[in-house]
Amino acid sequence: MFAAGLSVKMVPGERRNLKITTLEDLGYARELVAKGLVGLPAWQVAR
Repeated sequence: MFAAGLSVKMVPGERRNLKITTLEDLGYARELVAKGLVGLPAWQVAR
């Protein structure tokens, strides 16, 4: 957004709401799913 000339704002977030950009991120996401801490978004389940 900054590159587009828009202002950037930081907000508190949830660690489990991650963007997968590295193999480490993918491993962490797989751990969360395996432990049942996260699942499919509701819109995917409803289909």
